[in-house]
Amino acid sequence: MRAVTNITTVLHNAIDAAVPSGHSRKPKAPWWNHSLTLAKQSVKRADRQARLNSSTANREDSQKKHQHWTAMIRAAKTAYRIKQLQSTDSKNIWKTIRHHNTHHCPIPPVEGQTDFKAKCASLRNALFPAVNNLPRQPLPPNILTSKLDMYQQTYPVTIREVSLAITHLKYGTSVGPDGIS
Repeated sequence: MRAVTNITTVLHNAIDAAVPSGHSRKPKAPWWNHSLTLAKQSVKRADRQARLNSSTANREDSQKKHQHWTAMIRAAKTAYRIKQLQSTDSKNIWKTIRHHNTHHCPIPPVEGQTDFKAKCASLRNALFPAVNNLPRQPLPPNILTSKLDMYQQTYPVTIREVSLAITHLKYGTSVGPDGIS
């Protein structure tokens, strides 16, 4: 009986040493900061006050604090994504681009570049780095030109062929360069 008690005690001591006490907290988002924590506490206090003492002033104060807190979150997320875009590397660029909604606002400066072509070049270099630090070969100038003269082998496209091709399109496919799926 004493041996079982000793083994149980040793096991409990090992568990206490290895497992942290208390409840585990959910990891915070990388954009979260201390001012957001303070603002959230302020929102909770205002909500509690509005619930306990339902007056117009308390409800308006609660709404104002909610709006301020939402704006703070939006600004913190935007600042975090801008910081990520400015430190473009191949590990986080896809995630950043996916989260950054480019339809509503333009992509911020990338590595200090503000014009579209320079931003594209920066992103391209981050997504497809040069192998062994050797510069990439430029594309040949005649890459899109054909060496064969196929003029004699082509025929005009008829309206019937176009309508037949349209009726056989699959819906739900990805959008092409013309914006039509």
